[in-house]
Amino acid sequence: NGVMLEDRGTLLFLFHRNYREAFICKSTDEGLTWSQPEDITYAYMALRDRYHWTVAAAGPGHGLRMKNGRLLVPVWLCKNPANITSHHPSVVTTLYSNDGGLSWCCGEIIPASEELVDPNESAVAEVEGGVLINMRHETPVRFRKTAFSSDGISGWTDFRFDRSLPDPVCFGSIAGAGGKTWFVNCASQTDRVNVTVRESRDGCA
Repeated sequence: NGVMLEDRGTLLFLFHRNYREAFICKSTDEGLTWSQPEDITYAYMALRDRYHWTVAAAGPGHGLRMKNGRLLVPVWLCKNPANITSHHPSVVTTLYSNDGGLSWCCGEIIPASEELVDPNESAVAEVEGGVLINMRHETPVRFRKTAFSSDGISGWTDFRFDRSLPDPVCFGSIAGAGGKTWFVNCASQTDRVNVTVRESRDGCA
């Protein structure tokens, strides 16, 4: 899955190869032409002393540019030495750049737990005071799970099931602008049906 984001007129396209390598291309002409892919796998490799992943990927969906200029992309990782192509068990984190995409790092890992089983494909949106992450997961409670960070990369708190957002274990997307936030997913607890857009005017509360 490719992930796109925009930074002051420059489009960035992040993609992965074989769940092992990560690359980024840039366009300054609205996608008409693109730079040669740049290998940024080093950002993931720096995590391996904390979490020796065997599968790594971003998105799906999109990243964002925070008001302070930080570029942010949601990422999921799996560690399964017995089956290095498996997508379980999994955790999530964010990939970020503070210099317009010249260099990249990964933030704090949000670990799995009994209350957050195999978090994976996630989406991020900037809200008042920080960043909200909205996670797909495989916990029996079939609602999206969210958490908050003041900087989008560390100190995740306020974990909760958002009971206004039912989910059948499928990707969902979130975006915000002008004090509003929109979320779209398959609004069902059992099947990939009922594609629904919801709007929040209070920072996803």
